[in-house]
Amino acid sequence: MEWPVKNRHLPISPNYGQSDAGLHPVPEPTLEVVAGDRVVYDEGKEVVVSSPGAGESTIVSPSSPSDLTSATTPGKTHIKPFDGHYDGQHHYHHHGMEDDGKIVVTNSNNDKQPWYRKPVFLAGLIVLAVVIILAAVLGGVFGSRSRNNSSSPDSSSGSTTTTTASAAPSSTPTSIAANSPMGVSGWKNGDDNNLYVAYQAADNSLRYSKATASGSQTDFTWGEPKTLKPESTLGKNAGLTMSVSVDQSNDANSQIQLSLLYINSTSYINGLTYVTGGQAEAKGFTTSDINQQPFKVAENSTLSAYWPFMLYQNTSGVVHALWYESETPYVPYSLSATAASKSNLAVVPVSRNVTKISGKGFWAIFYQNQSGKIMASPDPAFWDEKRADDLVTIVSTWNSTFPDITLPIGSSFTAFSLARGDNDKVNTFLLYQDGSDIKQAWINNDNGWQISSPKLLQGADRGTHIGCVTPAVWKSDRTFSEKLLAEESDISKCYFQKGGKLIEVRLEGKDWVDSKEISIP
Repeated sequence: MEWPVKNRHLPISPNYGQSDAGLHPVPEPTLEVVAGDRVVYDEGKEVVVSSPGAGESTIVSPSSPSDLTSATTPGKTHIKPFDGHYDGQHHYHHHGMEDDGKIVVTNSNNDKQPWYRKPVFLAGLIVLAVVIILAAVLGGVFGSRSRNNSSSPDSSSGSTTTTTASAAPSSTPTSIAANSPMGVSGWKNGDDNNLYVAYQAADNSLRYSKATASGSQTDFTWGEPKTLKPESTLGKNAGLTMSVSVDQSNDANSQIQLSLLYINSTSYINGLTYVTGGQAEAKGFTTSDINQQPFKVAENSTLSAYWPFMLYQNTSGVVHALWYESETPYVPYSLSATAASKSNLAVVPVSRNVTKISGKGFWAIFYQNQSGKIMASPDPAFWDEKRADDLVTIVSTWNSTFPDITLPIGSSFTAFSLARGDNDKVNTFLLYQDGSDIKQAWINNDNGWQISSPKLLQGADRGTHIGCVTPAVWKSDRTFSEKLLAEESDISKCYFQKGGKLIEVRLEGKDWVDSKEISIP
């Protein structure tokens, strides 16, 4: 996954002098692992610097910025996240993966050759002739079946290390797995509307479906599900998430890029990226650079992403935020929020503006604590020494009015945000499963959070995952105008399972409409 960053100087500024209810000051992060000259942050106490040529390591205590500088690549000053200097540009790094970085994508339908039967029209033939003709026909049928089966590739038989794209059809399609994890993302660009849903199939394969619409259409056209063959397989019911950014790697024009992250069967974060236009579009999903990073997560960790953030639990259960950074790829920072094992995670913007979201603390996270209570934490990293007044108001309102929602640990929930009119405020919705019904908590004014039980969210499968679309944002560049967080629209949709089927609903105000089944064979 390549998340755009350029010329970031990223010191996190923990506000040790403030004590806001529900929030935790973030300690200065320290380095944990070095692979080559790559530095990975965690909550360790030392900096380990590897010298690839010498085959030895140096231990440096990060007591000062100069120590951190000396611990990184010679001649470069190590830069740390969260200071608001992000310029909105996405600088995509291939790391030597050109065409050989493709990921196998297969259609779900099996395009078998038709059978051919020879009808018998003549009557009165002797019994021996009839037997001979029937034998010939049956032999042709079984032979045709055999040839088709031998020439139709099996979507689950490809090597898990292949990175070469293929357009071959998959084997017999399987349905979405019960309570499958889901990654959901979408964006509006002019009259083009795009929705993506990634999920785990019953055969444990990774699949996705894409829907498109033009103009003000609310009835999207869904394409056939496709199967991805990443270099590592998914864990059973593993974490899965998607986000949208802008790629500027090769073409004269920048392109919209879709990123998919998942937890593999050995509990490491893996990813795929898809540049949706220009020269790179034909490559389809390609292996993400994150596969080269040793990000091991807690057992049963989930994932949640809204660019430029991605949340996971590290092996100690602490919630970490990860994002792409150009000189030190994938720097994770502890948010000092310890979630319960199996807790779901959610991340949302609390501003329309990408600069404020990515550099000024206007984002929020949700997680379950050890008692099963859902915690809502705006500005979870204590972004600045002094918060902007409008962010102070958001934090105060959330902390004082967020409802007490306590559920069995591991209960399903997700969150999304939409713009509130033409100002910079947003409406945020939290959908959570209570019994067989999905309820919602939301804030769409300055008075605080409310709770309701929408009719169309009732009767969901117990344990279903819930996926919702927060529209993508990006900064203006050589191709795109600035994209602010969109208001409620035709892509304001959520997904969950009911009766084993994938159900889509659309938000209208604070109610849900247009419930329909998404066809997945």
